Amino acid sequence: MKSLIDNDERYVKAFKLFLDRSTQHQSMTNFIHGTVSDILESLGDGKDKLNVIGVGSAGGEIDLEMFSQLRQKHPSITVDNQVIEPSGDTDRKLQSFGVKDSRFGLH
Repeated sequence: MKSLIDNDERYVKAFKLFLDRSTQHQSMTNFIHGTVSDILESLGDGKDKLNVIGVGSAGGEIDLEMFSQLRQKHPSITVDNQVIEPSGDTDRKLQSFGVKDSRFGLH
């Protein structure tokens, strides 16, 4: 079996198939709006900047949902988000998300 890491197109296709057949994104969104919401409230207390690392962020939708919740709790905080993601297509998609007062680095 070939590794998905060697072929961006196969990687993206396999990930989309996984999302179509799973409840992973909905489960993560529910988790962010429930459990993580209180954690995010205390996480940014007294800080003007947060350093975040995303590993395997895929399309970035879950990361952005978490940033959205963080912004609601701490509107003036700057986020430095470093992403490790094997898909070049996903890297380009994440770069296109213009999150104000945030910096994205892709690796």
